[in-house]
Amino acid sequence: TKTWALVGGILEPGEEPAPATAREVWEEVGLHVEPEQIVGVYAEDDGVVYYPNGDMMQFLTIVFRCRLLGGEARVNDDESLAVRWVRPDQIPPDFDPRHLRYLVQALRNDPRTDFSRE
Repeated sequence: TKTWALVGGILEPGEEPAPATAREVWEEVGLHVEPEQIVGVYAEDDGVVYYPNGDMMQFLTIVFRCRLLGGEARVNDDESLAVRWVRPDQIPPDFDPRHLRYLVQALRNDPRTDFSRE
């Protein structure tokens, strides 16, 4: 979408969320991470998908706080145009608003998982 965002992805069949997070971070930005805490779990309104047979489903977002283990931040696949580290007070103005909410929640360092819509 040509906006800044957090690393994200979708589970492979049979994959658990924490290993999928580590895999996606490696695939997208070349970093090895260890998911340590679930920051929040969210069902976003724009995540609803309608199927031709009338069924519908909704994507669920699980946001993890991760510990960096190694690697070098870089564009590591064809899903990103750029990768960079920024301080919290230097978040780009074109940062995805939904991801900004996730980031703000993560930066609170609250040990409780956030389940709110706002």
